[in-house]
Amino acid sequence: MPSPNTVRIFCSDSSFHIYCRGNRKLPIFFSAQEYEKFMSILLFLLTPKAKVADNLKIFSKPRLASQDFSQAIHLVAFTLMPNHYHLVIHAKESSLVPGFMQRLNQKFTHLINTNHNFVGHLFQSQYKSRLINSELDLVNTTAYVHLNSNELMRTNTEYYKEYPYNSLATTHPVSAVVDQSLLFTKSGFSREDYNKYLDIKSKNFLEMQFMKKLMSS
Repeated sequence: MPSPNTVRIFCSDSSFHIYCRGNRKLPIFFSAQEYEKFMSILLFLLTPKAKVADNLKIFSKPRLASQDFSQAIHLVAFTLMPNHYHLVIHAKESSLVPGFMQRLNQKFTHLINTNHNFVGHLFQSQYKSRLINSELDLVNTTAYVHLNSNELMRTNTEYYKEYPYNSLATTHPVSAVVDQSLLFTKSGFSREDYNKYLDIKSKNFLEMQFMKKLMSS
């Protein structure tokens, strides 16, 4: 999990693990359609194709220049969980990350509040972020993010492979803006190597979660 800070030290060509949890640890997603909508907001903000963004009709039509982060931010990995989400991004211009996160969270909050007649904050606080410091850190962080869904199905170490709301899935158009090339270039892993690594980590991940639960009980 990232340390409790937001992106405040701006630097170029940096990767970040970003984490955001629901207020009072309550759910932020209540239906499959809302998971899909969140991914559509990501696609809107990150696609370099103006026509794709405009057809999504997320913020405005046509998409404003201030809503286009496709050249500044690349999405490396993500997982959406019932009461939180994880992103791994690579920012060519990290000074734009706060604006990106503000648009993402504000739009999704407005959607949920409208759908359910809620008022107030959807998220517990400002998003949390951690600077990723090395190639190994990038591999381990993306593995943690991809395997997070195993918490929902603790008896199945391969659940992450079938989970529809992470960046390993290709059923949603958001997969077009998931760029794992940085992960493979920096680590020297092939996709096959990385998949094998996830298989190994998935077993350890569930063991770690079980031990953590025992220690906190």
